[in-house]
Amino acid sequence: MSTDREKLFSELLELPEDWDSYGACAINPAAIDKLREILENEWIVPTNNGGVYVSWGDETIGVTVTGNLEVEWYGGEE
Repeated sequence: MSTDREKLFSELLELPEDWDSYGACAINPAAIDKLREILENEWIVPTNNGGVYVSWGDETIGVTVTGNLEVEWYGGEE
């Protein structure tokens, strides 16, 4: 996993309670652990319509990103 990503995760975990001044909770370490698990299997490929497809984990979660901030979301069933 990239060191930039790990730096971001560390920074997120350092956020205190009320980090947004609206009562936000501190980041749950289990959320970061799950995110690491999901992202360690990321797959990024081009699409035939000029976009990029990204999937995570066991490929049950995927997003196709095209121009003009259009996003298509694909979610598998558990």
